[in-house]
Amino acid sequence: MLIPVSFSFAYPDFLRDPDALSLTLENTIQNERGGSTKRAVVKNTASGIDVLWQSLSREKTGNEPWPAYKVKTVKGFFHTDTIADADSCFLPILWSPGNKTLERNSLMWFPQNLLATLKNKKTVAFDAGIFFSDLALLESNSEIDITLQSLRNMTGIGSSPPPAAAPKKQIRDLSSFLTQATTFALQSQKETDILLNGNKETIPVMVVGNSFIELTILAIPSNPLIIETKFNTSKIPDGIGSHWNYLKNWGSFKIIEIGAKE
Repeated sequence: MLIPVSFSFAYPDFLRDPDALSLTLENTIQNERGGSTKRAVVKNTASGIDVLWQSLSREKTGNEPWPAYKVKTVKGFFHTDTIADADSCFLPILWSPGNKTLERNSLMWFPQNLLATLKNKKTVAFDAGIFFSDLALLESNSEIDITLQSLRNMTGIGSSPPPAAAPKKQIRDLSSFLTQATTFALQSQKETDILLNGNKETIPVMVVGNSFIELTILAIPSNPLIIETKFNTSKIPDGIGSHWNYLKNWGSFKIIEIGAKE
């Protein structure tokens, strides 16, 4: 049984269920540079949850006499069997074109089975998709694919061992980092503003995470949607700073609007 969060807040009925939702997500860092927006539609089916998403991508087509680009629409589809019992999620930075089916993965939601434990002020083991998600789900040789492969190798869980010349202290620090980055705790409970069907409203949220990853979650047990993702680079051990900076720059997404899809 999930323990509800206590807020004196009457939210719309459509927020109670991860079904027939339309979502608008912005990269909170890249948007300052004219950056990336994703749109997604969520549907609850008999076999699980479907997410259909799309975004605009800018592709360089030439350099002379000046840089030229074309804009294309990128689309993808994800299906998961449940968000009730999972040990990982699949953040927007991991999304790639094509149809993907995931198991024991809560996609854009925090697993419901872990919420009650967090609410009881205990920690849970959880991967935000960075360390243990199937790399075959990513676009092969894309920047995120190469970044995660290298990050996993450095922390000792990849297909290649860490560099043999790495100092023992660095290896210990990276091992400790992996443990901390996959251990989540409840950090705070609060209310935040968001657009609901085009109107600015207040919703209850829980902030969970650790020193390196912070997730803001809709505090509705039946629909624990991940509203915002942040990567903290201030305490990153030697050897993986560039990896974590990449995740911060391209993985800092926030849902800015939730709508009821007719």
